[in-house]
Amino acid sequence: MYLNTLTVTNVRNLEDQAVLFDPFLNLISGGNGAGKTALLEAISLLARGRSFRTTRTDSVIRRGADSATVHGLVTGKSGQKHRLGLAKTASGKMQIVLDGDARQKISALAYQLPIHVLLPDASDLVLGPPSGRRAFIDWGLFHVEQDFLEVSRSYQRVLSQRNAWLKLQTSRKGGAIDSDVDPWRQQLLFYGTRLDELRLKYVERIGPFFAAALEALDANAVIDLGYNSDGCRPGSSLSEELARAWSRDLKFGTTHKGPHRADVSLLIEGRNAQTELSRGQVKLAVIALTIAQAEVLRVERGQLGVFLIDDLGAELDQKNLERLVDKLEELRCQVIATSTSDSLFNRAPGSRSIHSKLFHVEQGKVISAPESENN
Repeated sequence: MYLNTLTVTNVRNLEDQAVLFDPFLNLISGGNGAGKTALLEAISLLARGRSFRTTRTDSVIRRGADSATVHGLVTGKSGQKHRLGLAKTASGKMQIVLDGDARQKISALAYQLPIHVLLPDASDLVLGPPSGRRAFIDWGLFHVEQDFLEVSRSYQRVLSQRNAWLKLQTSRKGGAIDSDVDPWRQQLLFYGTRLDELRLKYVERIGPFFAAALEALDANAVIDLGYNSDGCRPGSSLSEELARAWSRDLKFGTTHKGPHRADVSLLIEGRNAQTELSRGQVKLAVIALTIAQAEVLRVERGQLGVFLIDDLGAELDQKNLERLVDKLEELRCQVIATSTSDSLFNRAPGSRSIHSKLFHVEQGKVISAPESENN
């Protein structure tokens, strides 16, 4: 699948823009503040309902405007086309349209336009907190497991209700309470166990693709992926961990064990990769994880999604950059990438075997360069 066209109104400094993308490689150049990243943000808004830079809607909307709108035409794996639309006001109200029908949830658009985002701070996926790695795995599951969304939402709902009940117990004076009176325990176990199963199987599925991508990128590292289920000790079930944590949960009014505390481990010969890898290797590991996720999407759904790369080449030397472009060409996925330098695009892809298109952005205006297209 790929994004054919994008129409943007009032996203940052992009007042009114229409862009026709190439199905494969799209390279966007321009100076700092020109609007390159804003173009990628607009795609993120359309696909996920939010920017990858901020959670504040008002900061994404062009100064002086009341709302921002983004429309896109997407071609699916069998050639079918879908029209996606999203409008957001400064107060956060959102309108979603898919093929002319109003929708209530952004998941309707997200399923039609899966995106893989690589940013200059992408190293956070490896070096940052577990929440980022959980979100990464859950995004992949959303696109390939039919019941994931229902399981995930049900678990979050029960977790919230249990925490509210626990807080109520801590505010009351009295003797110790037995865990048998916990009204949410069974539901938490049911949805939590299922969520862990889905995540574990997904990590196992992306493992071989991750290893292959690391080798293709010449990362000079063998990294084993694992899923630390429930934030629990190895060999222990969620039921056992909830029992052990009962007194602590009751004391602090919150649930300490469960999938909401889980993590994805990256190990090199049993040691944490975070402390073993160089800065460049960390960046390559993040790229390899993203490529692996795209490969699973291809196997499961027959499509790869769109790669959005902000500041192509950041923290990558010339050889690594060429390996990355070669791998993306091999996948034959759509890539929309930015850089401050035209010359980077001229040398990085080398002798391309696929179509490419060059754009230049200046003061919020996106200009296509037809002469850059080649076969």
